[in-house]
Amino acid sequence: YGKSSINKNNVVKEMTAKVLGVESSSLNASDSFFAIGLDSLSLFELSQNLSSSFKKSLKPTIFFQYPTIAELSNFLVPNGTSENIAYNIV
Repeated sequence: YGKSSINKNNVVKEMTAKVLGVESSSLNASDSFFAIGLDSLSLFELSQNLSSSFKKSLKPTIFFQYPTIAELSNFLVPNGTSENIAYNIV
């Protein structure tokens, strides 16, 4: 657990992989959260982790609005914002 600077797609991918208990290399930015096996409890856990890391209030319904790693990453860190962002690994 610590602070890292990493590409915005990788932040969401790394956190998703941690919740799933898989290697982040097995996930792609175009992957749907539902297709990779996240259920309601894991979506809740991921939304809490992302909320804490990005300092935004996120509810699990965010995954219906932004159903892929890339779409959610672009919402959390819009284009025009630095590609390398600091976040806390939860």
